[in-house]
Amino acid sequence: MPKQGKVFISVKDEDKRAVAMMAKKLKDLGFSFVSTPGTAKVLKSNGITVDIVGHYNEGKNNLLNLMTLMKKDEIALIINTPSGESSQTDMRSIRAAAILHNVPCITTLQGAWAAINGIESRQTKKFTVFPIQQYYAERDL
Repeated sequence: MPKQGKVFISVKDEDKRAVAMMAKKLKDLGFSFVSTPGTAKVLKSNGITVDIVGHYNEGKNNLLNLMTLMKKDEIALIINTPSGESSQTDMRSIRAAAILHNVPCITTLQGAWAAINGIESRQTKKFTVFPIQQYYAERDL
């Protein structure tokens, strides 16, 4: 999971309210946002600054293009809950590009919350690694 950067958010209508809370949390953790027009409207109405990108590979009328941003390594995380057949088709292309450019792609709200909590923990807590044998040796004392 990224520690910083730009998050692409595009969610189905029933997820828009919840994603605003997620974006606020990510904003507090230092992230910025790009989004499709419908999701951007919800984020902006909740006080989140967001740049608008076209759906999938749209880039007309001065809209940014998600695929171009990924190619330029400007997207650190994708949160996308698709709905409908055309959205599912776009999602397959987005996932393929995310894999190609090593960008985490989350497709459920539950997964997004888990990722956000993990990012927060990574930023605020110190983690150490030690052999599992050490864990059991300390536990037996």
